[in-house]
Amino acid sequence: MKKHSQFQQGFADIILIVVVAVLVAGLGGYVYYRQQQANKTYNAAGNGVVVATNTKKPAADPTASWTAFSSKTGKFSLKYNPKWLKKVGTDTGCIGDDSVIYLAPDSSSLPACGAENISEVTVTSLAGDQRSSMDNFKSDFTNAGYPGAVQSSVTVDGIAGHEYVGTYTVDIGGPWPPLNSKLIEYIFYTNGRTYDVSYIQAPKYSDVSSDFNLMVTKTLKFSS
Repeated sequence: MKKHSQFQQGFADIILIVVVAVLVAGLGGYVYYRQQQANKTYNAAGNGVVVATNTKKPAADPTASWTAFSSKTGKFSLKYNPKWLKKVGTDTGCIGDDSVIYLAPDSSSLPACGAENISEVTVTSLAGDQRSSMDNFKSDFTNAGYPGAVQSSVTVDGIAGHEYVGTYTVDIGGPWPPLNSKLIEYIFYTNGRTYDVSYIQAPKYSDVSSDFNLMVTKTLKFSS
């Protein structure tokens, strides 16, 4: 009976060991499974790091399809709205080179040489430093029909210059400009030349001031 009891006790111990082993193995497997699931969730979340992605495309260049113009004499280049009309000095019979370019949205604001009105957009390149006479003229805007005109600094193509904005509201005589004409004018000096880029929008002219400012600030380049 004693041997039988010892056998039973030994068998029970074996069963207990097997049960414990199964439980340990099961618990280990469960822990491993949970760890794998946690890793999957972690990896799916980008290793726990939320990365902000910028899906917004950069703004398109509104001047990308514009027409290019380059002045060898005037030492500048620019791009203008392809819908605009253009004349250069050689087209007008007044100036014999390409140091002046006239631009306008239609023929009514692109006059011929000698007309009593002025092209809506004019780019002029002059030899020498002409800023003194030009800036003195602009500083007298309030006494020259442009009360409240604003002067500000501007940098284009790395060159510092001035921008003048005003409206002709006081008639000081002369055929041009008519009252209530809008004026925007940029003046730069570099490489021994003065650049005057002007916009005069008479009341009967189309408003293309937005394209004019883009032309100057985004496309105007100076060459040596």
